[in-house]
Amino acid sequence: LGQVGVAAEFLEDTLPDLTFTDRMTLHCGDMTFRLAYYSRAHTISDIVVLAPEDGILFVGDLFFKDGLPGFNEWLDPDVERWRAVLDEVLGEPGLCETVVSGHGAVMTRADLETQVRYAFDLWNGLARAFQDGKTLEEARCAFDLASRYPDLAPRNIKDSLGRTVHAENIRKIWKHLTAGSGPLGCQGARGDQEA
Repeated sequence: LGQVGVAAEFLEDTLPDLTFTDRMTLHCGDMTFRLAYYSRAHTISDIVVLAPEDGILFVGDLFFKDGLPGFNEWLDPDVERWRAVLDEVLGEPGLCETVVSGHGAVMTRADLETQVRYAFDLWNGLARAFQDGKTLEEARCAFDLASRYPDLAPRNIKDSLGRTVHAENIRKIWKHLTAGSGPLGCQGARGDQEA
């Protein structure tokens, strides 16, 4: 609350009365919203929301048009879960031609696919480098943004300390790998619901 400058007295503590662990479908008049939990990504409980009638996919803060996906080092990412959910929504042609992220401009399906390829290529490539006994410096060279992902290089913004998102992604993924958690994290909970 302090970070966003909201006075606590203006807010009511309201717990949700409808929750889900894996998938949930909401029917709201002539609209359907398909929700899928895709685990720890930008926060500890990220979901994607698909509105199939309009071909709109809401992806939250992990993917956005004018930047690179930024991984959180304080989470234990469940990358296999991301892959399963994103494969599911991207595997249905026409269902997500418009992609809305938590920040910035609306994306196309092609924009999202580019972001997803970057995220998984980086995770899987660094995991292989780690398993092959490479050093962090060798891994950095192998995953140079300008040569490996030239179309994404302009999106590699700097934070307030001058660190780029790509350099931080490499550092965070490597830290996760060296901590012994493995490249893919844990499996998420299962359980479908309809509402």
